[in-house]
Amino acid sequence: MMKTDFRIFKHRNSENMHLKLMGVFNENAALELITVLETNCDNINKVIIHTGCLDKISHNGWNNFQNRLSGLNGVSSRIHFTGDKSTLIALNKPAKTAAQIF
Repeated sequence: MMKTDFRIFKHRNSENMHLKLMGVFNENAALELITVLETNCDNINKVIIHTGCLDKISHNGWNNFQNRLSGLNGVSSRIHFTGDKSTLIALNKPAKTAAQIF
């Protein structure tokens, strides 16, 4: 597994949670993001994930995120992605198709 200086900056207002992702989104980063979503998104209308500061999204990171996203009890339907890499991380395609993108 690749180590990185991945970071998540959180900001919550009364209705929304903003998560700014920075660094390389790999398997560990995906687990960290899932954990943040699990523990911080109760009573949140919308989760906005900002991807503009991501350097790269690894295939394994994307795959790990997509595989665990469905287990978040409705949080996934409230997630909105923004930024340069938003279309890459939000893709919901089979892993072999996504591997061609990264």
